[in-house]
Amino acid sequence: MTETSLFEKCPSTLEEWTEAAVKGGFLAVSPKDYTDHKHGSEINQPQFIILRTLVQCSGPDAFDPALFDLENDIEKARRLLQDWDMFKHYIDAIKANSRKADGDFSAARYNQVQVLEAHKGLVQPRDEELEKPPVRYSAIILLICICGISPNEDSSRWCTPSRIDLVAKFGSGKGSGFIAGTDGQMQDKSHSLWIKAPIKSTSNERHVYGPAIYMQEAALLIAWMKEYPGYPDPKRYVVLFCLIMPQGRVGSKC
Repeated sequence: MTETSLFEKCPSTLEEWTEAAVKGGFLAVSPKDYTDHKHGSEINQPQFIILRTLVQCSGPDAFDPALFDLENDIEKARRLLQDWDMFKHYIDAIKANSRKADGDFSAARYNQVQVLEAHKGLVQPRDEELEKPPVRYSAIILLICICGISPNEDSSRWCTPSRIDLVAKFGSGKGSGFIAGTDGQMQDKSHSLWIKAPIKSTSNERHVYGPAIYMQEAALLIAWMKEYPGYPDPKRYVVLFCLIMPQGRVGSKC
């Protein structure tokens, strides 16, 4: 979170969001009023501007788990990963700048190294398009590996790299909604493959087109909410990946 956030804890109900929107003066504001932050779709719902304005983009180091009641979940995940030899070998490979990792993580590490090596020279404008597939696939593979360490062997989680369009429909008039696409998703095998968490992957484009990328991410979150109201629970998370180069040529992660 950044200093421009208008609440100390992320709202968890519509009433709390509305209260925060009133406090910030955004309740009746449309993204159309912000021409430099406007998404390609014409959206006039207050939720859009609330999500993007109240929840600002911040780097990984600035993420506060307590803000989203995630302390217990993150601590549980940390213990699981620290006790898993295959994951420890994967981290060792990163520290040693090695392209080889053990077992399931070998493919994820290979894709990561391919992207890093492609950026050893000068970055060309077209590179931001060429690197998307390896970044996206390595992220999906990494999630698949992590899901595999669940204590529950019959885990219902399933990660897929296929892109799915989510539709946010408001009212019945023509043009009263928009479509937002995923870069992959974690799906619920026990619930007709409903999307538990959409995945969005960005790289150099965030550094160049930051405001537009932020609005696309907000659109994805809202479209997901509209397609799956009340599922999987009132809390919603979007998994976002970006390539972070040691030279600092790429922006931060939301």
